[in-house]
Amino acid sequence: MTNNQNNYDIAIIGAGSGGLVIAAVAAQLGYKVVLFEKHKMGGDCLNYGCVPTKATIAASKAMYNIKEAFKFGVFSTNPEMDFSRMKRHVKSVVDSIKPHDSVERFENLGVTVIQNEAKFINKTTVIANGNQYTAKKFVIATGSSPFIPPLQGLDKVLYLTNETIMELENCPKHLVIIGGGPIGCEFAQSYRRMGAEVTIIETNSSILIKDEPEITKTLVQQFNKEGIKILTSTNVEDVWNINGKIGVKINTNGEISEIKCSHILLATGRKANLNLDLEKAEVKYTNRNILVNKQMRTSNKNIFAIGDVAGPYHFTHMAGYQAGIVISIMLFGNVFAKVNYNQAPWCTYIDPELASVGLTESLAKEKYGEKHIKCVTLPCSSTDRAKAERKTKGSIKVVFGKSGKILGATMYGHLAGEIIQQWGILIANNMKARHLAKVICPYPTFSEINKQIISAYYKDTFYSERTGKVSRFLFKYLG
Repeated sequence: MTNNQNNYDIAIIGAGSGGLVIAAVAAQLGYKVVLFEKHKMGGDCLNYGCVPTKATIAASKAMYNIKEAFKFGVFSTNPEMDFSRMKRHVKSVVDSIKPHDSVERFENLGVTVIQNEAKFINKTTVIANGNQYTAKKFVIATGSSPFIPPLQGLDKVLYLTNETIMELENCPKHLVIIGGGPIGCEFAQSYRRMGAEVTIIETNSSILIKDEPEITKTLVQQFNKEGIKILTSTNVEDVWNINGKIGVKINTNGEISEIKCSHILLATGRKANLNLDLEKAEVKYTNRNILVNKQMRTSNKNIFAIGDVAGPYHFTHMAGYQAGIVISIMLFGNVFAKVNYNQAPWCTYIDPELASVGLTESLAKEKYGEKHIKCVTLPCSSTDRAKAERKTKGSIKVVFGKSGKILGATMYGHLAGEIIQQWGILIANNMKARHLAKVICPYPTFSEINKQIISAYYKDTFYSERTGKVSRFLFKYLG
């Protein structure tokens, strides 16, 4: 039986980025809110994902920049990475953000925080630590966990995931990474730069297969230059541990071989955290995610799901975006609010960065037809700022639709995650090439490349014979 103290307006399961946003907003608007978190406040992003990994990447980037400083006429002795000090740097960054996500802050906002696992016992009630809690509305924001593939011998090897690699006291001698997606590539480059030998094993024909193939080719070249070994079209047949020595048996296009290493990192994707007894709440789900509509409602109209547990994207910023949709619907009655993933951005924080928003060329052709698509690609070396700072690696590719409508953009280059946002704004507001053509960029900046893309898009039309005739006529009679 529940009592009045355990009756709430809103119950949120999961204190990751999405759940915390809703809890903070609802509490400050005067709602009675209970928040359940069985692990750490801040979720994967703060404790294992975005924050600590980017702090690690920053350290490895600093190391690399020192080695590359000779290009500017700056010479120094061979830099060395103090791994323990690097770890203290990462911890200090996480610690600086923790207060914002802490139990104390949310309790001060008026949220009841239950640091325990919650499971449904019916459509309106969950049980946690032996107590029952009812609510008018629920938000499931339990996130995801590393997917552990069923590899033979894995149970005999002390493997790493993104959640445990940060616990290493020393840099690995040889790190084998199974999986060539964003997580695998970020760790590959950062640990290679800190001194580890690194091998990536990917089952597909290329790493980072969701991005534009012609853009990622340059990325692969950079990885090869840095000494990262990439094995594509390769399956792991077996892993073994003999007297403390770890090995991986692989199959590359039918050719069997072995790799000996010091550590194995699994970067084979994520799985939704679904252990909530969802059937009792009449919430439908698959083995991949909870099923939601465009308003993030589940099959139980009083229960919403956001973030990794709902999909389709496993990004912190998408959980925050979905949280905003739920706030608009649940707290302000906006029946017209719904998610729109046309401008969904993502960024892989390698160096240079790889960022995308909207559709790739292949997806755009599939959706709109090849004859309605026009693509423009420029090298990052096209801006004077890139030349001045020797940040010329990479390129940008933009996909245009009818009448210059922006459909998507991909960039591999310095500050790509920042530069790509301009294209996201255009897509989000259904804008076209002509709108960006009106923008004045300060000179010299990296973002000038976006204006150069627009100039290249209009080049054939602007310098056509017809345009020339019109211009000469106007010059003669009106100029």
